[in-house]
Amino acid sequence: IPTLTGTFTTGGYGLAVQLFAIAVMPAIWEEIAFRGLIQERLRGVVGTGEAIGLTAGLFAIIHIQWLSMPYLFL
Repeated sequence: IPTLTGTFTTGGYGLAVQLFAIAVMPAIWEEIAFRGLIQERLRGVVGTGEAIGLTAGLFAIIHIQWLSMPYLFL
């Protein structure tokens, strides 16, 4: 079974490209999705505080790491 980093390495990509594609880009897209789309749409339906809380709760839930859920929520 090929690994993700092995696929990048055999494709001729260096460590910087691997880190960018595997770590940085998903984080950027999560921010765009949660803060840019979901939170803004919720703010139109509920108040700002409630929208932030609901978005934070959704973010924590989709990562399904029970021990770090308080950290993810904050």
